Amino acid sequence: MKEKEKIEILTALVSIDTQDKDEKKIADYLSDLFNTHNISSKKIAVAPNRENLVAFMGEGKKF
Repeated sequence: MKEKEKIEILTALVSIDTQDKDEKKIADYLSDLFNTHNISSKKIAVAPNRENLVAFMGEGKKF
């Protein structure tokens, strides 16, 4: 991954507003990003608009 792409990702992450317990926005963004890089991930809802994201690389379990 090139430095420019890393900066774009970081900029996108810090611009996502999650102040009101809305982590789903970040989980969605990261899930899409991982998908474009062929990284398996799974979102786990813990409450409305609150999700955890688990990603697997290498020999990790695939969903």
